[in-house]
Amino acid sequence: MPCLSLSDLTIEQGTFVGIVGPVGSGKSSLFAAILGEMNLTDGQINTNNSSFSFAAQLPWIFEDTFRNNILLNRPFDQQRYRNVLHACCLDDDISVFGSRGDLIMIGENGINLSGGQKARVSLARALYTDVDIYLLDDPLSAVDHKIAKQIYEKCIGPYGLLKNKTRLIATHQTQFLSESHQIIYLSYGHIDKQSCLNEYSIRENDTNRNEDSRLSSLFDDHKSMDDNQSIIVDEKPLNDG
Repeated sequence: MPCLSLSDLTIEQGTFVGIVGPVGSGKSSLFAAILGEMNLTDGQINTNNSSFSFAAQLPWIFEDTFRNNILLNRPFDQQRYRNVLHACCLDDDISVFGSRGDLIMIGENGINLSGGQKARVSLARALYTDVDIYLLDDPLSAVDHKIAKQIYEKCIGPYGLLKNKTRLIATHQTQFLSESHQIIYLSYGHIDKQSCLNEYSIRENDTNRNEDSRLSSLFDDHKSMDDNQSIIVDEKPLNDG
């Protein structure tokens, strides 16, 4: 019995895609499948040789400097680095580290960082690499609402750092999906419904409603997917010019 069964999933280049569903519905498994970390028993996954960057739901922080936790042995591009720090709202954190700034040592498992800081460092690490597709697994869950809103605007949204990139965001915070191009609702490892831009409305007070109610309103009056369609994840190649 497969843990994830998808029917005709097509994702266009440069789009913002929200992935929603209850805990255990297959959101993280979808990312694992796209990354080739799950065995495919039927159908095909076609990504047209696109490059990926992934931010896991549980941040991985190692014992080294704050900066190196973001660079991860990649060449230092000062402008890219500054843009990423700004997009992940890490500027203020670095300013309180004192004279060492981002060269401060971080303990094993990020022992001297808060949960929100760990999440933002993990996100910054994913953003630092310039790739075709960004897979972000619940990137805003560990930060407070004010910071989450700023990260959305500076990073994920239509005017953010990733505005021209394909980004797939798995989240329970559906209030951040009102500007997405596509929403995929997963249930028990299947695509239950899909919706495109302007087919839905997410109200600001969604943050005060329970998840089942939010997800229900998200897809009111929407079409369900045809369960008999073929399996394919398609990413159009980037234009050369």
